[in-house]
Amino acid sequence: MADKKQFRGHVEVIGRLNYISDPVSIQAATTLIKNQSGAAVLIVPPNDVVLPSASPAGQRFEFVLAADVSSGTSTVKTAAGTEHFIGGITTGAGGKSMAPSNADTATFGANADAGDRFECVSSGTHWYIVGGFCEASDGLEFSDAG
Repeated sequence: MADKKQFRGHVEVIGRLNYISDPVSIQAATTLIKNQSGAAVLIVPPNDVVLPSASPAGQRFEFVLAADVSSGTSTVKTAAGTEHFIGGITTGAGGKSMAPSNADTATFGANADAGDRFECVSSGTHWYIVGGFCEASDGLEFSDAG
């Protein structure tokens, strides 16, 4: 493996950039930290995850269900009730699951299957859903848990 290089400011890549990050396996209730940004977060149901604060902007997490939800639920929550999910995902039947205004919780429910997922990026204030898929129309839902 090549030596690790760190840069500040803008970097131009000519050619191909390979990106590999260590996955985070969620086997108990977990609060993520901003240094884990970029990770694939593998959630083993029925465990819950709390995102770090949306500040600073540019943090990115991909949440992947690592097994079918057989009982209970698995949730991903924002760190504060003032930080919301914005956007939505597609579902298997050509539908979509959209976050309502003030949504601070994503819930993988009883119909969620291994591989269902969503990805979000922080704006510094909120979390924008930039991709995701769930086969069942009600497998992943967004809500305002208060």
